[in-house]
Amino acid sequence: MAKPGAARSAADTSALREGLVIASYGRHCLVELPDGERVICHPRGKKSQTVVGDRVRWKPSEDEGTIEKVDPRRNLFYRQDEIRTKSFAANLDQVLILIAAEPEFSEHQLARALIAAEAERITPIIALNKSDLVEPFERAWARLRPTVACTTACCRCRWWPPPRPIAPPCSSSCTARRRWCWALQARARAR
Repeated sequence: MAKPGAARSAADTSALREGLVIASYGRHCLVELPDGERVICHPRGKKSQTVVGDRVRWKPSEDEGTIEKVDPRRNLFYRQDEIRTKSFAANLDQVLILIAAEPEFSEHQLARALIAAEAERITPIIALNKSDLVEPFERAWARLRPTVACTTACCRCRWWPPPRPIAPPCSSSCTARRRWCWALQARARAR
């Protein structure tokens, strides 16, 4: 004989509605339903585990909803440092990394974003902005040449604007970029 709680649990699950998290604002998020309607939802419990891109099951209340379950994710794009991990988005096909010619971009932050994308098998698209600033734009491309060479040889990275012919992979003296390039090459060989 089935337990009374099991029947109630199955009924509760069937009463849940499906949705896609399209925005997150601290302790609440905006969930889009299959018909395009949008509803503000709150996570169950104290800590929110939902991020933009999550497919969720939620229960309606009077004018809002409660997220009861997060469906399994294909991937999760996040940033991690010594203190904490910050999740940004889930179930991504590609991520746009926009860098500026001026002020100078951080090669370290670019490398971290590329590593995070590759670790989750998300195609990065790197766009260099401010092409109207001729000299800074040329300097930025010069700084990017080793990264372009490495990503061209190792992963599914796309560039905008498309890079000009470049030096062989890993010609840079930048230690962080060399480590990142070696990690990508090892991952590519393992596939």
